[in-house]
Amino acid sequence: MLAAAIACELEHQLQQQVVLVLVDGPPVVPTSIQLPEPVVYGLYQLARDSGTLPSLAPDGSVPQPFAGFAADLSVQLQAAMAAAGSEVELSGALLPPAAEAEVEALEDAVQLAASARFVGPGRVASDAVVDMLRCCRIVRQLWAAYAPDYVYQGPAVMVLTEDAEGRAFLEACRESCGGELSLVPLTGLLHGQVLTGERDQQVVLLALVDGLMEMLQML
Repeated sequence: MLAAAIACELEHQLQQQVVLVLVDGPPVVPTSIQLPEPVVYGLYQLARDSGTLPSLAPDGSVPQPFAGFAADLSVQLQAAMAAAGSEVELSGALLPPAAEAEVEALEDAVQLAASARFVGPGRVASDAVVDMLRCCRIVRQLWAAYAPDYVYQGPAVMVLTEDAEGRAFLEACRESCGGELSLVPLTGLLHGQVLTGERDQQVVLLALVDGLMEMLQML
């Protein structure tokens, strides 16, 4: 979403064509699917960096893909927030940036979960958790409040997974972009799996090269 917001602003301010490339993500918040809280994505990345994601199975699959990780972690964060007296339901909606007390309760729960599971010698530094939470605040503000007054008109390349999330992201792109669209499927990967390991990142890299070649043909 941040890349889409930047592309939209550049196109509007410079009055020149901009090319947008999105990998496993939407240009705007999709309406057909409920995405997890941004901290769940952040913690998934920390899990990968700390080496605590389950190892790849012999067939190359991931025993616990992003959806399973998100569900388990949301339950853990919900329990920590409830113990701290918060009544916010993570499963139902995105936390509004203005609800500072609720955001602080969530971030406290994230700190506890991250310290227990991802931080330590040979894993990630505590500063990485702080940086992740700062980025999540920015993403949360974009999700909740960003609404440009104009439609992006340039070409867009969507490198997406072939699952419910990928279909929702493509629908969001068709609704919010007015230029030519090119879809490059991430065959065999699920949403979020682009973060899991080198094998999956190779698949993404090859797909991204294909997407960039298609992009050049649009210019």
